[in-house]
Amino acid sequence: RQESSTTLARHADAHRAELAERESTFLNERERLQQELVAAQEEAASNARMQADAIRRLQDESLQLKRSIAEANDATARLESNLANVRDEAASKLRDSDGQRRSLAEEVERLKAALSLSKAETKKAKKVARDMLNQQKAQVTQLLEEHSSSIFGRMKSVLSAENSDDED
Repeated sequence: RQESSTTLARHADAHRAELAERESTFLNERERLQQELVAAQEEAASNARMQADAIRRLQDESLQLKRSIAEANDATARLESNLANVRDEAASKLRDSDGQRRSLAEEVERLKAALSLSKAETKKAKKVARDMLNQQKAQVTQLLEEHSSSIFGRMKSVLSAENSDDED
């Protein structure tokens, strides 16, 4: 009877030691997972700040490109107005003399060429601006997707590890 009691005590001690070891392992693992979660949250906050900065920069660049396009449009409008004025002036002077008519026709052609060039440059600037904005939007979208995917993957891993530890 005493042997049976001693055997039971040894089994109980061994069981307690095993439980204490499991609890220690669980606590260590929980602490490690909590540290990983904190690190993932800090990284997410840092990424969010970087993304906000990138978005602000894109907005600033977009505003500057819009201003440039507006300036180009204004210059084109001034050239069109000048061309109309020259045409009107040319029409009145054409009646006065043949020599003046040739000179004014050349001026009109020069202004037409300048207007055509300005329109082409404006169109090119608009296309470049649109392409840059689309490229930058795509880069920000890709950056957001990469960071979000990375962060959600880590958080899922941490939560999955916590759930499996809870089941133990």
